[in-house]
Amino acid sequence: MSNNMLRRDFLKTAPASAYALTRAARMAAAGQGEPSPSRIRIQPFDFQGVRLGKSRWQEQFQSARDVYFSVPDDDILHGFRAAAGLPAPGKPLGGVVPKR
Repeated sequence: MSNNMLRRDFLKTAPASAYALTRAARMAAAGQGEPSPSRIRIQPFDFQGVRLGKSRWQEQFQSARDVYFSVPDDDILHGFRAAAGLPAPGKPLGGVVPKR
């Protein structure tokens, strides 16, 4: 069996899998017995085999990665260090500041 699954094929099976899992959970909750193990098979997905081809999703991934990688470590750690009462070089990233 090959682990090479096209994204299109994966997306076609996702709704059916979600339906089967939901139905099985409802049956079990209603006391109608456990679903047959031969009918529901979930296996881990091998993400190492995933490759993005040239597409807008690859461009979006590259763009987001470039933004995240451009943030200095001290800026990322600033909030954690400040919360721990340690010297906090770098700039805060912004966002919501929790009240104490």
